[in-house]
Amino acid sequence: MSIVEGLSGDERWALRRMARRSKDPDEVRRALAILRLAEGASVSAVGRVVEAARSSVYRWAEAFCREGVRGVCSRPRGRVSETVTDALVTALHWLLERRPE
Repeated sequence: MSIVEGLSGDERWALRRMARRSKDPDEVRRALAILRLAEGASVSAVGRVVEAARSSVYRWAEAFCREGVRGVCSRPRGRVSETVTDALVTALHWLLERRPE
């Protein structure tokens, strides 16, 4: 029994396309891993083929089952940059102009 079952034709097509065309090597590895899992390969075998730990393969499979092909795509890393809004600047000016109590 595969941990990724019932791959639709559209999902299979999208994963194959991602594996061929993506410039992100991590996306390629994840797409190939999901395709192999859908074919019935074991997590250990898939990990050896894509050179990834079994825990990573499980995590990729869970993301795919939860989100579909979108779960295979890379996400931005790091913290979200903080933006300074006009309201914040106004509040800071107001605080700086006040006298201490």
